[in-house]
Amino acid sequence: MEGITFDKNTISCIAFFQRMTRARVKDCIDTDDKVIFIVETGDLGMAVGKKGEIAQKLRRMMKKDILIVEHSDDPWTFIANVFHQFKVQGVEVEDRPIGTHATVKVDPSLKGKAIGRDGNNLRLARRIVRRHHPIDILDRLAPNRTGMGEDEAWEQLMRSFENTMSYVAFFQRMTHARVKDCIDTDDKVIFIVEPGYLGMAVGKKGEIAQKLRRMMKKDILIVEHSDDPGTFIANLFHQFKVQGVEVEDRPIGTHATVKVDPSLKGKAIGRDGNNLRLARRIVRRHHPIDSISVD
Repeated sequence: MEGITFDKNTISCIAFFQRMTRARVKDCIDTDDKVIFIVETGDLGMAVGKKGEIAQKLRRMMKKDILIVEHSDDPWTFIANVFHQFKVQGVEVEDRPIGTHATVKVDPSLKGKAIGRDGNNLRLARRIVRRHHPIDILDRLAPNRTGMGEDEAWEQLMRSFENTMSYVAFFQRMTHARVKDCIDTDDKVIFIVEPGYLGMAVGKKGEIAQKLRRMMKKDILIVEHSDDPGTFIANLFHQFKVQGVEVEDRPIGTHATVKVDPSLKGKAIGRDGNNLRLARRIVRRHHPIDSISVD
């Protein structure tokens, strides 16, 4: 997710919009030819008006096109709301090695408009979504690159989802710790537990974690969540004796540098950078960190 900041012009747009509609604005993006208002859940009807009358009036008064989107804490719903005018038929969100990917299926006759000239609408949609959800890539529904039919691909996705949910249920039953997130890879399952539950999940001298590894026949990693990105990253690299985490804004995005015990740096990065790639994937699901390096 990206950090949200407003300039004076955007703040003025928000104030005007809220005064005219009485809808609560959660976010606003002002582009050269369009203003996008993200309204709180339940306020869309108030913002648009009967038969879109208020929205039309706002366009005339602002002398600019506007897009009004209802927010949702659920990424599937929010993405569908962003593409609503293109008659969304489904949204698929999946974890890929390069990050979390969302594919939107729209009415075939409106696919070109959904993408926009030179991909402008799609780029804008990515920008909107990434301000609110940890979605790395957003794309329209394209031909399946796996060689499977669409139904088969969906079945595989659901099997993966069901498998992950089974792991979560099993983990919580065995540890009584609350799980915030779970990522299932080929050789490892990562459990992100709520703050304060790490001890309960790991057990005295790691006994519970070891038992879980034997029972699941798979390596596991248990990480305590934190709303502070630096703390969360330190928790993620804990086994490598973290000496410090620096988070900084760079021209290409927000970057985190993790300083670990020099003797463990290679293990922290992993063979062919696998551990570092996985760490980036985990962090980006919870914090607006674009890149991570190990020092």
